[in-house]
Amino acid sequence: MKEMKKSKKDEKQELEDLKQEVVMDEHKIAVDELYSRLKTNPDTGLTNAQAKAVLERDGPNTLTPPKKTPGLQN
Repeated sequence: MKEMKKSKKDEKQELEDLKQEVVMDEHKIAVDELYSRLKTNPDTGLTNAQAKAVLERDGPNTLTPPKKTPGLQN
């Protein structure tokens, strides 16, 4: 299929959508509530099935390597 090229307006809106602040309160709630939200047990962790589902949903827990500047080497 042929991909449709995004207009400048669509690209700008998409960028603005990505810039929206993520609401996070995990650092403010009780630990038991956090375990419940994450569907985990502090003693046993995730089951293999849960870990697999999280990996499929979120991808691997890895950092993106930094961009390299062409022509410069460490």
